[in-house]
Amino acid sequence: MKVVSMILIVTLTSLASGLALAVTPPACEQIQNECGEAGFTRDLPAGRDLMTKCYEPLLKGQDVPGVKVDSDLVKTCNLQLHQKPKRANGARKRRSQSSL
Repeated sequence: MKVVSMILIVTLTSLASGLALAVTPPACEQIQNECGEAGFTRDLPAGRDLMTKCYEPLLKGQDVPGVKVDSDLVKTCNLQLHQKPKRANGARKRRSQSSL
């Protein structure tokens, strides 16, 4: 029983990780790819860390040596990151009776 529980936990954790990665907005993914092409990666020591040394500084408008990203792409990424998810089937949130 312990083995089955462990397999289930590992599977669910893997699925959750995959879902988190799948929601990267397209413009942001493009910026991450540019960082990767410039030699930044998630697997190296902190000096070449893709997220903290390339991607995040670019989103803050900072220059990163060796990486050229269009400012419009950065703006689009920031907008996409801060958009609220759309509700399925055009559903709208109902106002409570107390707010009427």
